[in-house]
Amino acid sequence: MDKIAIVRNIVENTDGLFFNITFVKKNGEIRNLTGRTGVTKHLTPNPRICMNGTSDTVAHKEEYIKVYDTIKKGYRNVNMETVTHFKCGDIEIEFK
Repeated sequence: MDKIAIVRNIVENTDGLFFNITFVKKNGEIRNLTGRTGVTKHLTPNPRICMNGTSDTVAHKEEYIKVYDTIKKGYRNVNMETVTHFKCGDIEIEFK
């Protein structure tokens, strides 16, 4: 199993629980995000529809997953190739 598949499996199986994830952004900055998946309360209609039929601009990119950032109150795209740390409850994983 490659890193993207492992991280995607872990994040998608949090079942709405809060988690911390640390990853390297595209500009090289390290981001520590507290978030969760499955949040729909803050979705707003977006008139821009992508080729995949949604307003999700990275749904076609395998290495990204959309996560709701509970601190900044917005959706963030996490590059799963650059994840360095994940923690959810008693589960804590360091990636190299």
